[in-house]
Order: sequence, then C-alpha cells, then structure tokens
Amino acid sequence: MLPGLTVWHKGRSLLIVLLILLPVAAMTGALTLFESTLETPAERVEYQLGSTQARYRTMAVPNGTMVQDPVDETRINSSNWDSDPDFTRQNPLDLVPAGYTVLTEADLDLTAASRAAELPLIGRAVDALAPEFAGK
Repeated sequence: MLPGLTVWHKGRSLLIVLLILLPVAAMTGALTLFESTLETPAERVEYQLGSTQARYRTMAVPNGTMVQDPVDETRINSSNWDSDPDFTRQNPLDLVPAGYTVLTEADLDLTAASRAAELPLIGRAVDALAPEFAGK
C-alpha cells in the first residue's frame, strides 16, 4: 500500500449511495403520486359521457379546415384561421345515425344572491333522469 492513500470505508460508501438514492426515490414517489391523481382518457370518457356514446358541441368556426380537439372538445386545432365566405355549417343532428336518441343540454346564466352581492353562475339543464345518463 502506498503511503498517503486512504482506504474507503464501507460506511462512507453506503452514505454516498444513500445520499444519491433518497432524493431520487423521493422524486419518483412524488411524481407517481401526482400522476395517479390524474384521470385517464378512459376515466374521463366514462365520467363525462356515462353510458351515452358521443357528445356534440357547436363550434364557431369560419372555415371547413378547422378540426375539433379529440380530448378537449372546446378547443379548435387549425393552421388556417381565415374566414371562408362560401363555408356553410352543417347541422350536427344530420350526422346522428338512425336509431340513436339525442339528449340535449343547455347552458343557463344564473345569479345567486349573497348578502349585498349577486354572484353570476353558469348552470346546465339536462334530463338527468334519462337512463342514458347512468354513470355520468
């Protein structure tokens, strides 16, 4: 053995491994916990649609090249935002196959009074007792 060189102790090596392992394990656990709180696409569909098979939303689009986002139907994906004067919107009810039932829902502007203030609220009117809404 050469003079001046020290020998690493097993305890010191274990301490170094733990100092690397513990923060990595803590971050892995935190990220796993966070991801487990997010709904999966299947859970989102089950929660939002219940036993219904589809949902139509009107989109204010100025041309026929715009595409509705498959996950967030209130978003529009497009590279062309120009208005097309020849574009005519289609009635979504024309796309419903024969034999399917259409359930309507309407947004309502509501007001709730709280002492001296009036609070605006957004409500939704649906036939919640319809069997198709089971699971929603």
